[in-house]
Amino acid sequence: MKLITADFGGKMWTSFDGATTRSLSPEEFLRLEQWCPKGTILGAENAHLGCVRTEKSLAQVYDAETLQNFYRRAYSLGIDIRLFPHSQTPKARAQTGFFEKTDENDAQAIYAYLLQEPSILQSLKRPPHTFIAERWREAGWVYKDTTNAMLNVARRFDYAIEGDQITAFVLDNLERFAQALPDDAKEIFGLLHRKKDGSFYKVGSTNGPQLSKLYTLAALLLNDDGSLRYRPDTNKPPGISWLVRTQIAPSPCHHRGGIARSNIMWHGFRNYAISKMNTRKASAAGKVLSHYDFSAEQTKQFRQLRKDYMRAQRIMLSTMKSLVA
Repeated sequence: MKLITADFGGKMWTSFDGATTRSLSPEEFLRLEQWCPKGTILGAENAHLGCVRTEKSLAQVYDAETLQNFYRRAYSLGIDIRLFPHSQTPKARAQTGFFEKTDENDAQAIYAYLLQEPSILQSLKRPPHTFIAERWREAGWVYKDTTNAMLNVARRFDYAIEGDQITAFVLDNLERFAQALPDDAKEIFGLLHRKKDGSFYKVGSTNGPQLSKLYTLAALLLNDDGSLRYRPDTNKPPGISWLVRTQIAPSPCHHRGGIARSNIMWHGFRNYAISKMNTRKASAAGKVLSHYDFSAEQTKQFRQLRKDYMRAQRIMLSTMKSLVA
């Protein structure tokens, strides 16, 4: 199947088909049948082709009705639209040698990156069926606001607030958590290593229980008084998949992911990957090696670590949920 990628900037679209770049006005871009062959995969940044223009928009090109009509036209022509996460475009440029940021380079970099990473091409988002937020997603935003408020207070006290029932729940159940986890997951949460007497090392120490991670996950299930949290749309305790999708948001399209995501993915997974891959001072500048500069083997290792890490989060959430249900 033929691939075409496109980027928007300077009030013009730039498309690349593997050989030729062309400039298209927003109106010309909409006339797909004139420039995009039937059966093509059309890739463009989600910010440009998957989000609705508003009064404050800068990157968004079209309003909701125009986008929906465009999606329908593409479908009728057998054109498969795929939405590339705009946060990953710098990585695409770095890994394909298009270091200068221009619209032409972005279109060509995304094209080259998707060719060398076919699994990513197949996993890219397709256009949304509607731009009206679904109830479960809106509920996730409300739930995240509460989560942010709770964690914002907790982190000021290093997640060890006197009288906080989330802290108490975590500390009282360390042994139960450890019993439920495989060794790789125990390592992630600081529950693998023990003193000679069998007790855990000091909370927060290098080999000790990682309270920030454990508190963050427990806070997705409990209020600070120990009561259960409920989804605002169903008035029932949240399921694990819903929590992962709306609160941890492991996908690249995670705009304003929130404090839980920051704790689990940025501070948590990033440092875990660095330690396992030994990339703390692996760059020429003696700094942490960017994932932009990973070799193919390092990229493979990184993805496996991320898969293992997310599996550990799910196991821990399930374990916690079984203890509070």
